[in-house]
Amino acid sequence: MKQHITSPHRRRIHPVHKRIALHTSSLLLVLSAGFMPMPVHNFAQTYSYDVTARVAAALPATPAIISSPADGQRFTTSTITVSGICPDDSYVKVLRGTEVAGIAVCDANTFTVQISIAAGANQLTAKVFNITDDEGPASPLITVYYDEPVQLGQNPGTTPAKPDAANQPSGADMMGLRAEIPYHYSVRHPGEIWEWNLTVDGGTPPYIVTIDWGDGTTSRYDRAAAGSFTINHIYDKAGLYRVLIQVEDASGLVVLLQMPAPVKDPANIGFTFPLWLESLLGNANPWLIWPVYIALLLGVVLFWSYEIRALHGHLQHRKAKQNHG
Repeated sequence: MKQHITSPHRRRIHPVHKRIALHTSSLLLVLSAGFMPMPVHNFAQTYSYDVTARVAAALPATPAIISSPADGQRFTTSTITVSGICPDDSYVKVLRGTEVAGIAVCDANTFTVQISIAAGANQLTAKVFNITDDEGPASPLITVYYDEPVQLGQNPGTTPAKPDAANQPSGADMMGLRAEIPYHYSVRHPGEIWEWNLTVDGGTPPYIVTIDWGDGTTSRYDRAAAGSFTINHIYDKAGLYRVLIQVEDASGLVVLLQMPAPVKDPANIGFTFPLWLESLLGNANPWLIWPVYIALLLGVVLFWSYEIRALHGHLQHRKAKQNHG
């Protein structure tokens, strides 16, 4: 009588294409591909856009400190440079009274801003913000003075006293001319366009607006009246650029506004796609891609379901043969 010997290690051997398709990693790969129909070009560049799902960065633990100029220092020009120290991963707004006089990104724990000051006493403070625009502790307040040149026949006058902080006028009242941009931290990469909404008012119209973009180029805008308008620029190379805006009114009054424009290479962001894939998926119509992907996913799920049922039937058949063997 013949005995049927069944090896306990015997297993069903699938063809190569089924062994690949039924491997767990293959299913995970297909499921992961669901992210690919998104506009990849935008996905790879979300670092430069405002998003609705906002995750706040850590608040700066220490304030920015103005180290120059010194408290009580006097100047004979209306344009000065304010510099100091600041915490990492932050940017600094220098305020003249209550008006933003200039903005700078903290670079190697330091900041430098060129600002305008008004005749007489000017109260300056530095406010530090993280990269999600949350405010940290403010710096101690300092007072600097602009001594206007004495015209022939004029009395020199007396030295102004240090002003009371509660009665200090706003920057617009101090300067008589105002340039303002609602600034939010953002980053672009080379070839992307920067756009800001600049408001000019006060003083005596018309205005001449001159912008030094920090890359060796300048722009000029002639404005007949006060109001808001858009300024824009494109940088060709990565870098931390200082944008310096100068507004001059018909009477010769000048006010400055400085702000930063950080530009980074995509390779430094840490996530890139091959250019051909970025071009293909970035320009593709999602209404066409998603149905194709869903059909592919259903096909994979049905294939797995069929193979699992077939494997279950095969095991039941072997068990029945063993029981009747």
